[in-house]
Amino acid sequence: MVVSETLRDEATMESRMKGNFQVRFGEGDGETRSLKDEKVRPVPTLQAKGQSTDQGYAFGALARACAKTLALTGTIYGGRATSLFFLLYRLLPQVCMEFKWTDAQRWAERYGILERVTKRDQGDEGNGVYSAKRRSKTYVRELPGASPELAARLLDGAAFVTLADLGFPLPEYAEFAEEVAMSERQAETYAKLDEELSDELQDRLARGDQSLLGAYLQALLGRPAASFRDEVVMDKSGEVVATAPAIDEPMFPKEKWLVDLCQQERKRGRKVLVYCRQTATRDITPRLVSLLDAARLRADTLKANIEASKREAWLHKRMSQGMLDVLITNPKLVETGLDLVAFQTVVWFETDYSLYTVMQAARRTWRLGQTQPVAVWYAVYVNTMEHRAAALIGQKLAAAKLLYGDAVEGALIQNADVGRGLLTELARNAIAGTQVTDLHAYFKRAALAAPNGNGHDENGRTRSNS
Repeated sequence: MVVSETLRDEATMESRMKGNFQVRFGEGDGETRSLKDEKVRPVPTLQAKGQSTDQGYAFGALARACAKTLALTGTIYGGRATSLFFLLYRLLPQVCMEFKWTDAQRWAERYGILERVTKRDQGDEGNGVYSAKRRSKTYVRELPGASPELAARLLDGAAFVTLADLGFPLPEYAEFAEEVAMSERQAETYAKLDEELSDELQDRLARGDQSLLGAYLQALLGRPAASFRDEVVMDKSGEVVATAPAIDEPMFPKEKWLVDLCQQERKRGRKVLVYCRQTATRDITPRLVSLLDAARLRADTLKANIEASKREAWLHKRMSQGMLDVLITNPKLVETGLDLVAFQTVVWFETDYSLYTVMQAARRTWRLGQTQPVAVWYAVYVNTMEHRAAALIGQKLAAAKLLYGDAVEGALIQNADVGRGLLTELARNAIAGTQVTDLHAYFKRAALAAPNGNGHDENGRTRSNS
């Protein structure tokens, strides 16, 4: 669907919607007609949540042009109150009446959690010349979480319906953690890279330069799973700021854990879905496929170059021909649309850091049509950036579960305290040297798991069926 004109602000959109708004359906020379002729027109709500995206503007135009709008999504909430503001502003007239389009912070003050930090200059340099008044700056940022009032606001225009509410039986679902220690050489090179990057980052931050922050985070998040190749970290100017050498090891610890798990699951007649984050320019999946093939496991990778409309047929062909024991893919490729009930075990070899993606992809296999218990694993290297990140994403998941009315349990969220934004807090913790002392406090089995239901013991180890 393509909107026939570009609307760049909600005020302009609202005034234009009073007229007869024309929409062109399809591509190229698609048919153009008034929305008043449309009875039902489905729109992907999740992609329309942004404040200033073209999809968001188009969705707002459609909602205002239609007498009634029914929005459907499985992940309405992104962990912060403002993740709902612009979507509800476009859908609920009451929100438009009480708030302005620019009132996201006022919304967060009422329905979310805000942190105010006041920084005062130390010494006489920060005092006024004549008044001696100490100068200060106050910073406000929104934290993951929501007030109970947000649920009340949603209930006025939303209905939360689960498969259990509809009476459809589903098999048990359980989540597990696997903390893996790096090899000696792997840990040594990681620590050196971390030290070099941290020193350089702190020097730049002291000068007010934050340009290295993104490269710092991405390098340390991606290095553990890519220790088999050289790592070169450059700043935006192209200057090399840190390096790490390739390590020649036949199999790294987390890779060995993955191969062992996949072999165990094949013996039990279960197929494994593996999620990786580095699947493009830093692709690690060819190495994983090679290791699994060497273990006589039939593995393949679902890539982005396979069109979305053809992915289900691609998968069905391989499954029907018995060509797959393990499917490796990026979670963003399957977070919506694909039916993956042919797989019973999910492994997050690398955790994604989008709450929407984690919530959608984690349960791709646990849906109508699934007949076996589902087990979801989150595997992390201890004392690494991904170790910290796995704990922090749990804070958003905890807030989302509370809003949806689900039990606040699961591998990433048990005992998770409300905290700051993921990447910001991740960088702050790393610079401060904060360690995750016990990730198993976050990684607890979901309440839906029965003692013998999914073939794993209380620690998540595979049981023998004999």
